[in-house]
Amino acid sequence: MLAEIKKKNVERDSEDQLTGNIFGALRYIPFNEGMGYILSHVTYNSDGSSIENISNQNDWSDCIDLWRNVPAYGEPDIIIEFGNTIILIEVKLYSGISSDDELKDCSGSIHQLSRYSRYLVNEFEDKKKVLIILAKESDAYKIWKDAQDRKKVGKEVLFGYISWTDICIALEEQIGTLEETDKTIKIVMQDMIDLLKSKNLDEFKNFFDIQKLADEIKLDNIWVINDSEESNSISYNFILIERENYYVYG
Repeated sequence: MLAEIKKKNVERDSEDQLTGNIFGALRYIPFNEGMGYILSHVTYNSDGSSIENISNQNDWSDCIDLWRNVPAYGEPDIIIEFGNTIILIEVKLYSGISSDDELKDCSGSIHQLSRYSRYLVNEFEDKKKVLIILAKESDAYKIWKDAQDRKKVGKEVLFGYISWTDICIALEEQIGTLEETDKTIKIVMQDMIDLLKSKNLDEFKNFFDIQKLADEIKLDNIWVINDSEESNSISYNFILIERENYYVYG
């Protein structure tokens, strides 16, 4: 990790190296302060679903597995397994979904997330099943929305997304809450933040939030100032913003 932060001769565009650096370090941080807090930043279905009852996992470092080989399904980047919950995180940096097809469901699809969805359903029948896509801020929602619209993830699986920017923000928030006695944890978290920022993965988040809030935000001109003698009011006009379109406000 430090070699990347200091821009030494390492493979800086490696998705696996970033995954190992961030999630390998998280194993050594108490769950509630690190991984648990990051998971609280995941966005799930619009029905308000979320992960429950996985806090206070004090000794959790042996619950996370990176690059588990699962024949017939693939090699998921991250699997976190607790007593009643299985979480699979698929990590993307600069690449997209590794395999796809035109099927409109996940039952026989070769789509990467469909394979992982079937793995969770078939191998963990009695556990709550969670599938999360982790990608750049500009890509995470798009990948999630495409898979949602094409029904590439089984209905038995809670499906969500998070960005590298979300992780950076979560870590920065947590550093501010830690006591001085948690100096080692602060150092590790700051190293992770510095690594993400060195890769420009702390993208300007507010712009991309418009995509996530597009169903709720309705804007025409951000504001219209009436500076006539009769009124000094500010009025608001509204239209529905549609995702993947371009808008100019003025």
